[in-house]
Amino acid sequence: DTLLHKSYDDLNTLFYQWLPKDTLTAKTIVNAYIEKAKGEKDSIEAANGYYYYATSFGAKRGLQYADTIIKLTQNSKDKFYPAVGYLLKGYWYYYLDDYKKTMEYYLIGYNYAVERDNIKMLVDIQPRIAFLKSRIGDYKGAVEMNKNYLHAIENQPIYREEYSYSPNHGNKYESMHLSAISDLAYNYLHLKELDSSQKYFKYGIHKSLEYKNSASYYRMVCNSGKLEFYKGNFQDALDSLDKAIPYIKEKYNIALAQYYRGKSFQALGRNEKATSVFLKTDSLITKISAVIPEFRDAYEYLTAYYNDRQERDSQLIYIDKLLELDSVLLEERVIGGEIARKYDTPELLRQKETIIRNLENRHKKN
Repeated sequence: DTLLHKSYDDLNTLFYQWLPKDTLTAKTIVNAYIEKAKGEKDSIEAANGYYYYATSFGAKRGLQYADTIIKLTQNSKDKFYPAVGYLLKGYWYYYLDDYKKTMEYYLIGYNYAVERDNIKMLVDIQPRIAFLKSRIGDYKGAVEMNKNYLHAIENQPIYREEYSYSPNHGNKYESMHLSAISDLAYNYLHLKELDSSQKYFKYGIHKSLEYKNSASYYRMVCNSGKLEFYKGNFQDALDSLDKAIPYIKEKYNIALAQYYRGKSFQALGRNEKATSVFLKTDSLITKISAVIPEFRDAYEYLTAYYNDRQERDSQLIYIDKLLELDSVLLEERVIGGEIARKYDTPELLRQKETIIRNLENRHKKN
């Protein structure tokens, strides 16, 4: 009863205060929020209540309550709903490595944002689409989006405003700025444009130190190690990777860093060490059910390694893993075509229409 008499803003504040400490209490606050909204027959506030469930308690609940949000607000003309529900579905499917569904729901959210001229939502979608492009191997397309996004985040006030004043998550500007720099540097690395990649990794390290963000600093150092590998400085690559890995928390990123350690050992002719690192990395990849496109080289290496030793059972295991990865990569290339068809082309047409409209308006004024 006490909670029901509080304002929505107060309930929002209470939820984020209690979430890290006591999830049962946090859920009680959410339930009060939803009950209050239902009592007032306010579908948008009810959707806001379900948003807490959809973002804070894992993928299964996230997808379930994203569907609830969509159903509840399907006929709404609100600026944010039902688009938020589709973006949440895209987020959780990305978390589950289902990139086809990720793309499908991100693009639905994007279309709502364009239709309702929701600049804040378009700000949020841009890095997601760029990251998805990178994930499926369209590094050139990702770099173009990364460059535009980094320029915008550094020069357009709406981006700083959007990221600096989040009532629930504090100032996100610095972390988003660092992510934008890192993404651009890493996609240049994939394109083998090493000078550009080095420029932005150095910039990212400088900004990480300025912002006192140690997690970002070690990610940048780790990625600089990958850059040294592509420059042919294999011992420097190992030095940077070994320095950074103990401070990397995300298991996917640890696995990727270990892959580059293995490749560096291989390039130095230390094949037994390379084999050991690849085997341990494969074990980690299997444990976290990750898909790492770069690891295809390692599977080829391990297949050849066991072939040379005529260990057919082990060779067969890595042939199967190679075939499985190839099938996933083939599907991701298909997804890349879908992104071009459903996002890139409509976005270019939208920009074209905006330019034409501006030219027509200028002509009328003249």
